[in-house]
Formats: sequence, C-alpha cells, structure tokens
Amino acid sequence: MLMFPSRKPSNIEYVPTGHVKYWANAGEEIELLGRRLDAVRDAKKKAKRNSWAKKHWTQAEAIVLRKWKLTVQLRDVALVQVLKKECGPKIDYSWWEPSEEIAMRFPILDSISQLFQDKIGLTSPNLERAWEMAKEEKLQKARQGLA
Repeated sequence: MLMFPSRKPSNIEYVPTGHVKYWANAGEEIELLGRRLDAVRDAKKKAKRNSWAKKHWTQAEAIVLRKWKLTVQLRDVALVQVLKKECGPKIDYSWWEPSEEIAMRFPILDSISQLFQDKIGLTSPNLERAWEMAKEEKLQKARQGLA
C-alpha cells in the first residue's frame, strides 16, 4: 500500500546527532551558580577596600552574575542546544615509541676545548690559553658578585 504525505505539518522534531542539552532542566545549574555568587559576595565583603582582592572579587562577581543571568534566560526560553559532534574517533598514541636518538651534550666550562680538539681537530696553545683566561675572568667576576 502506497501512502502519500499529508498536507498537515507533523509534530516530529528532527535533532541532529551529537550531544543535546535541554536548558529547560537547568534548575540545578542555576542553584549552583547562585551558591557561587553568594560565596563570591561574601569573599568580596571580607576583602579590604582598594586592595587587589576587592578588585578580583568584583570581577569574579560580575562574571558569575552574567553566567547566572544567561542561564536563567536560557531556561526561560527552554533552549535545546546541540553540542558539536566530535569528528571521528580520538587517536590513541600510546603505541608510539620514543625515539632513541643520540643525546647531545654541551660541556659548558671545563671540556669545551676538548670538544674542539676531538671533533674539529683544532689544536692550538693560544686557544687553550684564551679559554683559560676567559674562564678565570668569569670566575673572578662571580666572586666579586658582578656576574
């Protein structure tokens, strides 16, 4: 049997896939925000005048009050909010092994001249003496508190 669609509008409401939040049931959230607002106002009363704490709690009160008013408005209009659906499955990277590359070390004071001699083949008594003088100069500045 073949059925033709009727001309009457149907009462079916199509909701896309994903998580759906019904703001008409936001009574507990409003209550929680109200408690947070009371706590912020109590902390604001305890803060000293013209202190950073007073400014902080004033800003926090404005933020929580704005959230509370918005939640009340969304409850009053009974908004049905469809939250964004995730795109595909989450990728698990627990199987990934860390690389075992050669760890490079940078000797700072004592063996930098050895590094030059071994890796580059640079051997010079002047370089060694200049390095020792620079190291001694840094040590003297550190002892005097100038480094």
